[in-house]
Formats: sequence, C-alpha cells, structure tokens
Amino acid sequence: MEYLKDDYRRVFEILYQHIVRMLVGKRESVTVQGATYPHKYVKQMFLRIDAERIIIAVNQLAEKRVEMHNSSGYLDSVLFNVATATEVKEIMDNGGMYNPYIAPYVV
Repeated sequence: MEYLKDDYRRVFEILYQHIVRMLVGKRESVTVQGATYPHKYVKQMFLRIDAERIIIAVNQLAEKRVEMHNSSGYLDSVLFNVATATEVKEIMDNGGMYNPYIAPYVV
C-alpha cells in the first residue's frame, strides 16, 4: 500500500505545481474545455481550491484513467471544474442567493 501513497503524493504535487503556475502566469486569457475565460477569472477560481478540493481532483484523476493528449489542458479542466463546484457549494450554502462577496468577479 505504500506505493499508493507515493502515487497520490506525486499526483498531489503535480496538481499543486500546476495551480501555482496558473496563479503566477501572465496571460490575457485561458481556454478551458473550449471556452475562453479572462486569466483574472481563472486565477480567482483557482484561489478557491483548498486541500479538500485537491483530494477530490486526485480521486477524479485516479478514477478516470484516460489517455491525455494535452496534460496541461486536462489538468486545467479538472481543477477548473473542482473550483466551479466549490463556488456553487458556497452559493448554495448562502441560501441559493448570489452574494457579491463570495463571487465578486463576474465574466
């Protein structure tokens, strides 16, 4: 079972490094799943990702063993979806109402 821990640790590190690259990168826009978003918006979404969400992303990657042609784009998609789920959860926790203090940047 130790090898599983090493695999998870390695994937966790890859996701963490990818998030950091996204946060410090200087781009005008980012394309995620064919849709183009301002880098500022994607950066804000990635800042919402906590350790629990990274674990969810690691589990999603472990469950779906697919051949990746663009690993960076695939990681963008997985992490963006996890961040979006976090935003939806925050809105629902707020009684289903939009709160500008929770999601201050709207595309």
